Amino acid sequence: MKKLLPVFIFLLLSISPVFAQEQDYWHSSDYYNVELSGSGNAFVVATINLESLSEKEVSSVILQIPYTKVQIYKLVQGGGYWYPPCRGPICPLYEPKYYEPTFLNYTTETLADSTLLRINLTYPISNNSQTTLYLVFSTPRIARETFQGFEFSFKTIQDVKALIRYVGASITVPENMELKWKPKFKINYKPSEIAASAAKIASAQEFVSIVRYPYESYQYSAQNLLPGESFTITGLYGENVFLLYLQEIVLGILGLVAFLIVFKEFLYWRIKRVFARRREAEEMIERGKFSLERASLAGIFSGFAFVFTFFVLTFLSGFIHSGYYWYQPTTMILFFLLSLIISLIALFGLPYYLFSRYNKAEGVVSAVISIITALILLIVISMLFSYLPPIIYAKRLLVGVTETVSIK
Repeated sequence: MKKLLPVFIFLLLSISPVFAQEQDYWHSSDYYNVELSGSGNAFVVATINLESLSEKEVSSVILQIPYTKVQIYKLVQGGGYWYPPCRGPICPLYEPKYYEPTFLNYTTETLADSTLLRINLTYPISNNSQTTLYLVFSTPRIARETFQGFEFSFKTIQDVKALIRYVGASITVPENMELKWKPKFKINYKPSEIAASAAKIASAQEFVSIVRYPYESYQYSAQNLLPGESFTITGLYGENVFLLYLQEIVLGILGLVAFLIVFKEFLYWRIKRVFARRREAEEMIERGKFSLERASLAGIFSGFAFVFTFFVLTFLSGFIHSGYYWYQPTTMILFFLLSLIISLIALFGLPYYLFSRYNKAEGVVSAVISIITALILLIVISMLFSYLPPIIYAKRLLVGVTETVSIK
């Protein structure tokens, strides 16, 4: 224990200055709207909310963008109320002054792997006041192309002098691409569109109205980043959904194969042997005989089973579609494959059993009867219920149509 004491003292001495450092302000919340292009470039709209923690006036901040070759389009300080500093022992009571959004002066310095952004605030903050900075910039090549798509790694802005209490980020990709594990959501203005129109916007008020709250929600978030820390977001996006989820699809197929092997080795053969011993003598006699009655019963039963399975799968798809995971391509692909397998088993399971176990002609006749039965049932049901059923997965579309009609 005595040998470990110097180590503990050294750690305390090295860590304590970090926490003992007094902070004049912090980032109450930072938000990033990131648009990734088809070549791996990124357009970013950053909303940085600063809050004063002391009476000391903060008139400038230094932010570190963890990229080089950064192009800054606009930097604006949002509007709000400003309290003039009071340096005397007694401060008079007065109304705060409201200031309009304004473009800020800044300088940049390119380092080895980052860019320093020195910002002069038009309206300083002090006495627990707050202000918001809106920064629009772009950076090339934050994603590298692989056979699956583009692997990206986005890092948020660092502040070596302030704690970042909350940071949220949203990633958007081109319309013809998908972001793995994340659904697409509607946005008002894309960061690339804001960057393209930044030079034409003469009013800071107009600029703030465009960049403020363009997204409904944020996909990634982190809390309590220490001074100098950055929140890193990694992911994959691309055009081919199959390649995006190739690992998951392969693992799913391997898992299904493993399950079938285990089922066949440990359960299927045991169950089959129990029933095979009882019917072995009868099957030897009946195997070579053609039975139209048996083929008809198996075909009719298979047709009814297929129709029942069809409506059950349609009902289940409604529940899946109403949830979040329906928008994951993996869920859609796996549900489609599972539905196809179950439907084929329901329609041709018994005919195949007759084909392989009793008589080939009997199995073919049973398959034809099952198809005819299923078609007749579907036609009869469609004639009896000619109206559109209230399918669960169509509820959002119906709501949208109703709202459109009511507006007209």
